[in-house]
Amino acid sequence: DEAPPGANLLPNPSFELVEPPPPTPETAKTGAPPEQWLPRTWDVSLSGAAGYRLPDAPEQAHSGRRCVWLNVAAGRAALRYGPMPCFDGRPWRAAVWARGRGKLTLAVYDTAAGNARLARAEAVLTTAWHRVELEFTAGESNRTWTLEIGHEGPVESWIDDASVTHATLKPLGLPPDRPVGRDAHTLLYLPCEELQEEQREGNVRFVKLDGTDMLVVGHVEHLPAGRFGRALGLWPGSSLLTSASQYLNPTSGTVEVWIRLRTPRDDGISQHFAGVTGPDGMYFGKHIWGNLSLGFGQGWRGLCGCEARFKPTANWQPGVWRHFAACWDQESLQVFVDGQLVAWQARPTLPVSLGDSLTIGGSNWGVDRGSFDLDELRISDHVRYRWPLPAETRPGR
Repeated sequence: DEAPPGANLLPNPSFELVEPPPPTPETAKTGAPPEQWLPRTWDVSLSGAAGYRLPDAPEQAHSGRRCVWLNVAAGRAALRYGPMPCFDGRPWRAAVWARGRGKLTLAVYDTAAGNARLARAEAVLTTAWHRVELEFTAGESNRTWTLEIGHEGPVESWIDDASVTHATLKPLGLPPDRPVGRDAHTLLYLPCEELQEEQREGNVRFVKLDGTDMLVVGHVEHLPAGRFGRALGLWPGSSLLTSASQYLNPTSGTVEVWIRLRTPRDDGISQHFAGVTGPDGMYFGKHIWGNLSLGFGQGWRGLCGCEARFKPTANWQPGVWRHFAACWDQESLQVFVDGQLVAWQARPTLPVSLGDSLTIGGSNWGVDRGSFDLDELRISDHVRYRWPLPAETRPGR
């Protein structure tokens, strides 16, 4: 169901979506215990004698199953969300629920304007849950905002149910909690439920995947368990190919898919999610150095592109289903991960046509081809998800 304007814009407000942290010498063999896992879409910053936990304990949470516990005797600890574009001068509202002892702070900064602080609120915590809130307005020089939940002095705090609202914005409804299905704007929908082999020639197979004719190169598995129902597993160098002219609109569209990487973000491997290779191409995936990007080219010349560098992808570990969405039209390029906008470009120059083959998996580098599992791929002929950008937005992120 669609939420009304003014509803919470944060995709993981109560920290229910989690992922394992990067391995340490102590956890390399057995893995980190679940209470040390990290909340998706949030950055956790710790220094000095700062303790952090994410307990799966409904009795400790304000709502749901989880909340963040921070215990700082000396040093610093913070939860951060952003940066996100400021698109107008109307007020935003941010809030968080907390309890414990010590002083909790809630602040908003513009990291693109010398870390200028836009607003700050604080509260002395008690054993009862308390809502800390603030209102902020971006000035003409402010391009982005970053929400920070922190503290002043020693603190032990339980934190839950963060929110950011704007009177004109609706939540995007990402990541989806069920199969997205097909509608009038769907060009290609692959729930990965039905895979039938039609013909085989050496390392190449001609198949029907969910009723769509596709060419499979390399080793592709039909997995019994995916994000929803079944899934596909692509081994290194493997790919699926079909018609780009039939299933991609170069001037307006959305590619969204659930991906489960088999290697960490810093694997030095190109993970090509979907695109068109060749001189008139499109790229959506993770580069060999870890950047997540969306770009278009024509005649071997790059026309436009945006990329999320290390911050939103820095802690990615294998074995986690993530929802990726890439959107494009004449207004903007935007890339979302688990509902968070991580890269954007305003007013891109888009190609009028693309090459012949839509490729899922494989690589446009020809080497270092990654492997991953995928589920619920949908390509649409219009932009399904959009975050408003300011009138003057520099390219990229």
